[in-house]
Amino acid sequence: MANNKQRYINTRLWNDTYVAELDPIEKLLFIYFLTNEHTNISGIYELPQKIIGIETGIDTTMINKVLPRLESKIRYIKGYVVVKNFIKHIQWVFCALPLI
Repeated sequence: MANNKQRYINTRLWNDTYVAELDPIEKLLFIYFLTNEHTNISGIYELPQKIIGIETGIDTTMINKVLPRLESKIRYIKGYVVVKNFIKHIQWVFCALPLI
């Protein structure tokens, strides 16, 4: 059985000045970096650009153009994503497996 993670994004995210000023592709990538299956509670995780492209449908050239614009909140360093204040945006929900 797969170990599924569920996360809830704080609805105040849309009122955040930073997010409000992002264009649609930047918003997609920002939310993707918060919610993709590779994330963990630290907000630091390995993620190749090829996978980002496959999962978002955004080509690598555009990803490379957008990443510097997200740099104040999200850093991409040698194949690793670092999300500043990750826990601020996410509420983690852990679903307990039924006892057998």
